[in-house]
Amino acid sequence: MRHIETLKVCVCAVTLGWLLAPAGADNLIVKVPDWDQPLDHGVNGYPGWCSPTAGADLVGYWEDKRGMSKLADSKLFPVSVAYPDNADTFRQNRWHDGTVELGWQMDTGDWRTNWGPFPPGEGGTELDMIGPGVVRHVTAMGWQAGVIGRCAFSAVASMDNVNNQATWQNYVTEINNNRPVLVSYEHWVADPTGEERVVKDQTVHLYNLNVTGLAHTVCGVGYLDATPGQFNGDEWVIGQDNWLSTPRYVAVPFRTLKWMQNDYITIRKTPLWWPLSLANQEGPIIPGSLGAAVPRTVIQMADGNWGMYFSEGDACTYRDTGLAISTNGQTWTRVGPAMTHESGGASFDDTAAVITQVICQNDGKLRAYCEGLESTGLDEHGVVFIAESLDGLTWSNRYLVLSPQPGTGYSRHVTCPRVYVTDTAFVMYFLGEDDAGISRIFLTTSSDGVNWASGTEVVLPTELTAPGAFEIVQRGDEGALGMYLHSSMSAGATDIFALQSDDGLTWTLDSPTPVLSATAYGVSDLLYPTVYDVDGNAVMLVGGGYAGTTPHWDIFSATLVPEPATLALLALGGLALFRRRK
Repeated sequence: MRHIETLKVCVCAVTLGWLLAPAGADNLIVKVPDWDQPLDHGVNGYPGWCSPTAGADLVGYWEDKRGMSKLADSKLFPVSVAYPDNADTFRQNRWHDGTVELGWQMDTGDWRTNWGPFPPGEGGTELDMIGPGVVRHVTAMGWQAGVIGRCAFSAVASMDNVNNQATWQNYVTEINNNRPVLVSYEHWVADPTGEERVVKDQTVHLYNLNVTGLAHTVCGVGYLDATPGQFNGDEWVIGQDNWLSTPRYVAVPFRTLKWMQNDYITIRKTPLWWPLSLANQEGPIIPGSLGAAVPRTVIQMADGNWGMYFSEGDACTYRDTGLAISTNGQTWTRVGPAMTHESGGASFDDTAAVITQVICQNDGKLRAYCEGLESTGLDEHGVVFIAESLDGLTWSNRYLVLSPQPGTGYSRHVTCPRVYVTDTAFVMYFLGEDDAGISRIFLTTSSDGVNWASGTEVVLPTELTAPGAFEIVQRGDEGALGMYLHSSMSAGATDIFALQSDDGLTWTLDSPTPVLSATAYGVSDLLYPTVYDVDGNAVMLVGGGYAGTTPHWDIFSATLVPEPATLALLALGGLALFRRRK
């Protein structure tokens, strides 16, 4: 069923007797943005845009009134950023709380499926794309949220499509908890009944539903219920219906065959647990079938599944990127290679092609920052290259973006690129190695993510020797950063340590005790920490190394929980870890 704005057909008004009775239980969420569809604002190319527009009302409310700063257009309704008419992209600066972008994520008019045109010139949204589309939008837009680090927001969606008392109670519960609901009807309104109700000092106009026409999605913001606790037909949904021709608050019957679906959305800033303590240790979850398997990054796929990119190979002559899929972010199934050496046909990927970071570009494509090796005579140098993908499965268009520089602390190798996006620049941390074999971490910036400035060495604690791979995250809303680093103390085992910084350049140990220790897993070393969020739970993946006559590497998992001393930090609403749409 497609949700395309219906033509309004006049029908006879019906007045129901109970409407004359005193109110029983009514409620209304006030100050939810009330955007009309793009065409009503003079923006062409987005017909039948009811579901994305209703979603923009919901998302805008979470920004304006629920503390999700920079989730939407960063303006308080009815003010919004100007529509920029950016060609060849679905990104329109989150105009009207992301009305256009939500259509892309909901695949309105098959926009994502067809990958254009821009604008689509088609409308209509499938029922099963509404809630998941909002979730994709929330997580995908987070990378522009003006923070260095990961996506600042996460969302959870659920739905009801059976018209019964349990569904009505779910709707009432959401409204009572100040969470607007996306409500879809087979036909929308015709004429007003002539009755009005006042709820929270706002006038609510009661309407009859049309008997013909196409489906419509509104932002449900309240309800009328003369006999709470019963389910007898006196239940009415109060919605904002994204039409110019109707008043702001329109009430329609809930108990009707014309009702189709409720989509419930909860949006949050997923806090970073800091410092971290180990719980629910698991492993190995991905065995190194070819001798080495270590995690590099995790994304959330368009179908809601999780994708883990990991380095695999014989650890000596070549390294490729493996791919594993998970339906819950915890249990993984290896599905095959995502990127292999030599397949790109370039000199820098003939022995190594390892994806270490994935971001979303303005055109909706995925960009991967990858480790490669480039031969110079009898020597090989670690380099960073870029690849692009439409689906996260097939990667192409590889090109070099960062190489070792003579006379610097990264004269021999540059590896482990971690790239983040702020409002003004791309930021990369990378691991460099000089000709003497000494490793250091460097910071560089770029205006386009391709051309990078010279790296600046960051200051690490002197207690740590031989720093290795790392993960950078944000530690709340005040700008402090966190780093999870594989390193060792006094030439001991390689463990995972937690560091912190106020400026991103000078780092101190949060604790001399490692966050995760190799001995806890029964391995000789832990490498390559990868941290991500699963529905509010922080998860860390690490590579565990076994020494001995048959050395190899497996991937392990741990769920991380807050210590009591960190609860005040949680209240700040920290940064959500990486969940990336495909």
